[in-house]
Amino acid sequence: MKESLDKMPQSKLTPLDDYDRCLVLHNVPYLVDENPCDRAVDIICGLQGLRSQIVVSDAQRLGDTTNNPMPLLKVALKTKEQKIEILRCKAEIRKSERYNKVWIRSSKTYAERTLEKNMHTLQECIPSLHRYRVTSNSVLVKKS
Repeated sequence: MKESLDKMPQSKLTPLDDYDRCLVLHNVPYLVDENPCDRAVDIICGLQGLRSQIVVSDAQRLGDTTNNPMPLLKVALKTKEQKIEILRCKAEIRKSERYNKVWIRSSKTYAERTLEKNMHTLQECIPSLHRYRVTSNSVLVKKS
């Protein structure tokens, strides 16, 4: 049995498949012939308050670049600690003149995205839920 398991093809995982180390950047304008890694490094280096050197392992545009002028930019970092540090400093990007419209989020799994979409659908269907909002963790909380 062990021999048959060893012969099974292993799927190649890229750094972008590790949700613990990935970020998604929204509202980053697409430039023709851009290098996504260089673009991600440029944005991340603009953050003030980073204590350590951030290393971008990989980056990729998500979605159609022909019809969408600002497709998502998914960025894989070297470590989870680097991701946490960037998320703690992400508000600093608003001070940047060049990237003040960009916002940074943690990458979500398919299950997390589905749960969030379902929560929004429920909110639209049930009239009394208009007094509530869905947080980034897909939790309903009362609007203040």
